[in-house]
Amino acid sequence: LEMFLYDTKLTPSALVEYDAAVIMDIDTYPMRMPGIEDSVNYFIESGAGIMGIMGKFSPINGGAAIVKPSVASVEIWLEDLHQGFNKQKGWAASGPIKTKVWPQDLKHKQILSNQKGKDGKPDPYIVDVKNKHGSWSFWAANRDQGLLFDVFAMKQKSAIILNSLHWFSEHNRPQSDTVTYLDHGLDLGFMHYVGSPKPWDTHVCKKRHKHWSNHQFATILEKLGANMKDAVEAEKKAGKTPILRQCRAYINSLHQQCK
Repeated sequence: LEMFLYDTKLTPSALVEYDAAVIMDIDTYPMRMPGIEDSVNYFIESGAGIMGIMGKFSPINGGAAIVKPSVASVEIWLEDLHQGFNKQKGWAASGPIKTKVWPQDLKHKQILSNQKGKDGKPDPYIVDVKNKHGSWSFWAANRDQGLLFDVFAMKQKSAIILNSLHWFSEHNRPQSDTVTYLDHGLDLGFMHYVGSPKPWDTHVCKKRHKHWSNHQFATILEKLGANMKDAVEAEKKAGKTPILRQCRAYINSLHQQCK
């Protein structure tokens, strides 16, 4: 199921009636609407196929990205899934990556913590990364982040990467014909709550998070509760089982806990 979800992340690319579509993980939330609107407008005018944030261990972070829906992208994506992934040649035999366009290799502790798959057996991809086999060695190259990079960068050479975290400086930026780096102040406007706990976990503000503070969790929970108000009222008027009402009460209780 996990691999199915990763492999279907490019589904918004099929919404060809739109000029742009947003890919978002379930633990990603739109926090800054001006930032999102500015980014979408810039993206549409650029004519690029994807605009995303550079990951520390991957060319494109899979948490949130803007894509231009097209039949061509869908065809490449489906062919990639049909042909499969190879550690040396990537998706559908794209070939080795000539220029490393991600800032850092996976750390030893990340390799150790992910070297066994869900079945408890060694993950062949992580084993290859550990042994430095193949150039497709960035984080999630064999999953969603590798598919995004292959479809839009490798095969269409139409990727804009926001260097918003400044992993690369102007002096150490790799020269690549697959991606265009963007340094100026565009902000996709999304908050990606990567790691654990998630905002909806019962212990969200009881267990310390390595990235997010209790104040940040309280902010997102307050927004989530407020955004559910209309849906709860509609549910109440329709006389339906109060599922959303209970969810909102739970979210609001977490907000108070974090506050």
